[in-house]
Amino acid sequence: MQERTERKAVLTGMTFAIVVGFAFLANKAALTGGGLYDVLTYRFLFALLVLPVVLKISKLSLRIAKKDIPAMLMLCATYLLFLHFQLIGLLTCSTVVGAVFFATAPVFIAVIAVPLLGEHLDKVQIACILAGALAVILMIMKGEGAREMTAAGAMWLALSTLLSATHSTLTRYHRGKFQPLVITGWIIVIGTVYFSVLLLIDHCSAGNMRGFFAPLADPAFLLSSVYLGIGCILVSSATINYTFRILPAAKAGIFNNISTVISILAGGLILHEPLTIVHIVCAAVVITAAIIINGRKDQLT
Repeated sequence: MQERTERKAVLTGMTFAIVVGFAFLANKAALTGGGLYDVLTYRFLFALLVLPVVLKISKLSLRIAKKDIPAMLMLCATYLLFLHFQLIGLLTCSTVVGAVFFATAPVFIAVIAVPLLGEHLDKVQIACILAGALAVILMIMKGEGAREMTAAGAMWLALSTLLSATHSTLTRYHRGKFQPLVITGWIIVIGTVYFSVLLLIDHCSAGNMRGFFAPLADPAFLLSSVYLGIGCILVSSATINYTFRILPAAKAGIFNNISTVISILAGGLILHEPLTIVHIVCAAVVITAAIIINGRKDQLT
């Protein structure tokens, strides 16, 4: 039974990696019709529209005990601030630099999980985690994208990566307290309010309140926002939260790197971006590292 549950967790982790891996295509399309806060706000709004249906089908409620609210708010805050800080960092750093920082997330997860969750890593697992992170960084640095970076932008990206790792580890820590879909639901509700307020402030400061709904007239923005909301918020958040609930954090963290690998390979195959033998070899290293880490059942608890 335990083995079947772990296989399901690996499957949901791969679902997360695939959905998020193709998110960059949607982000590129959405940004042609709206600004960054438009993209963030509408992805949460679309996720919010679908959330009641998903909750009804799942027969779940977002109600939680009052004593558990602080823990839930911490889970939501780490996820939303991760997205927000990443956005701020990307204003002054290239997406290539942002991807390099995100590639280190599994290392942060492993470091946090050892003292907080009491997980144990052997030399092989540590080597696999480091090899996976380095392989992704090498794939990114071999690309043709610009690598502009400012000290302030790098600081925000580092904070966002740390928050992402903290959120993932806390999800594992509270695995017996919250259902994955309940965590996702709270994130969607609070995220919708949070980013809507930021978007309103942005339009108010620009004196352009009528522009709030303008991006919806762009078909590419509309379709991309639906994918980013339903796929990358509702589906990916629920699947990765389930994965971290079942698998040790050090195992589950590797799926972050797999999503980056999928993004780079998809860019080469779909957008005809540069794709070399180095990319293919590094992709093989990341996938092999994931297989080894998830295959060593007796080492992580």
